[in-house]
Amino acid sequence: MEHPCHQCHSIVEEGTPFCPKCGAPQIRVAEAEGNEPATAPMPPGTPGDLQPPAQPLYGGQTPWGQVPGLDPNRIQWRAALPGAAVAGLLGGGVSLFVGRFLPLLLLALMLAGALAVRMYRARTRSAVRPLMGAKLGVFAGLFSFLLYSIVVVGMFTMSRPMIQENMREAMKVSSRNVDPQSLQTMQALVDKMNTPEGLMAICVLILLSLFVITMMFTALGGALGAAMFGKDHTTA
Repeated sequence: MEHPCHQCHSIVEEGTPFCPKCGAPQIRVAEAEGNEPATAPMPPGTPGDLQPPAQPLYGGQTPWGQVPGLDPNRIQWRAALPGAAVAGLLGGGVSLFVGRFLPLLLLALMLAGALAVRMYRARTRSAVRPLMGAKLGVFAGLFSFLLYSIVVVGMFTMSRPMIQENMREAMKVSSRNVDPQSLQTMQALVDKMNTPEGLMAICVLILLSLFVITMMFTALGGALGAAMFGKDHTTA
């Protein structure tokens, strides 16, 4: 049986390895595209059930709220750190700016806790329960308190005369409605600020008050944030 040469189209007898006219090889093995194994075969002698599949295996997409390696019942603090830092510092800065208005200050702290939950949810795609949200809020509150500490210590260190003057002015304004005993206590407090020990005691008292307030309201904001947008809405 004869066939034409694939290169010069001369007639070549079947079984002839090379074309007598142009020398082109006549025995070719055609490989179908897409039949190559996805992985290299195992060494000879490997049991058949251990051989790698010829077709690649593709893992299914991870459902929302089920990221591999994340326990949905525990907070991944490494993933929570960036969002908590941003939320806490942002909330602390805003609350310092509106500090004269107590409702706005407390609202800023609650929003910081809620923002920490929102950023953790966006980063991990994991559902957040109210208790977990409260913990995330407290975590953000630590960064807010850190900012408060720097500001308060700086004020008491560098602006002590101004603070004393403000307290004296406050005493003059409130002296009409304050009983003499309370007024005497306030005067003693101002006098203590002239000593390093008294200054430190007042500074610590203010920081403790700020710590309690910050932790309470950032935790509340975190719990409310978890209740609002911390659930996995894909499961009905």
